[in-house]
Amino acid sequence: MYNDIQRLLGSGLGYYGVGLVALVVVFTALEPSPSAGLGIAMRLLFWTAHIGSGLVCLILCQSALLRMGFLVRQPAWVRVAVAGAAGALVFTPIALGLEGLFPVIDDDPDTPGMGLVAALAGEFFDLVIPFTGSWLLLNAPKLVQAGTPRAAEWTPAPAPEGKAATAEQAEQPEQAEQPDPQVTAPLESLLHRIPRSLGTEIMALSAELHYLRVRTTRGETLILYSFGQAMKEMEGTKGMQIHRSHWVALDHVTALDTTAERLTCVLRGGLSLPVSRPYRPGLRAALRSTLG
Repeated sequence: MYNDIQRLLGSGLGYYGVGLVALVVVFTALEPSPSAGLGIAMRLLFWTAHIGSGLVCLILCQSALLRMGFLVRQPAWVRVAVAGAAGALVFTPIALGLEGLFPVIDDDPDTPGMGLVAALAGEFFDLVIPFTGSWLLLNAPKLVQAGTPRAAEWTPAPAPEGKAATAEQAEQPEQAEQPDPQVTAPLESLLHRIPRSLGTEIMALSAELHYLRVRTTRGETLILYSFGQAMKEMEGTKGMQIHRSHWVALDHVTALDTTAERLTCVLRGGLSLPVSRPYRPGLRAALRSTLG
């Protein structure tokens, strides 16, 4: 878990840092009701404390939720939205604590004090929509990148000995099996993060937000891993990058499908991934001897 958080922060530190600064500046300038009555310096401190701690809660929740199998196959925006709601829940008691540190003017001082449970519930319902919306907005560029349509859904190829891996097995966060001795050493870092039930025969890799979707001959999983780092590790293997977000193993490519100006790479099991123009000549040349 700690390593996952480090990877997420490392891969998105600059991105989320810019988002933090932008949100703090906007909220400080707009002076919404929670910070009404505070001077500009106190507003800046108020929103830095709230947005900064809230962002940490969101990052932690997104990392933790990735380990829940039922979310692995959900669209990226669903995972982000669930993380937003979970982050609001975790941040709720922190928000109440922060409110006591800033002398915000009470618009209705005669309102009787609420109990702790009622106060937490009220704070959560006030936070969940803006929290989820802000998290979706902050991740919007990555969501657009991850939302590339696929021409066909992928059905895992049969596993060895005629046993197909179930979705539960594919999503189970087990420790990865030892890599095949014939696999080159640079691949070991990636292979060790793949659940054991999926084996080590990689068919395709796809970038999704700050995560990496790994498809093997037995199924697929989502791991916290840099697509750029994965591309470095896949150098020297029989495969190639076909898109800024996709890599395929050439031995598992069955066809190239052209529709209008769109070219897709079809793999065993029916998975289709888009091929960007800069990668088309190289892919065609690499497949010429295999596909004829």
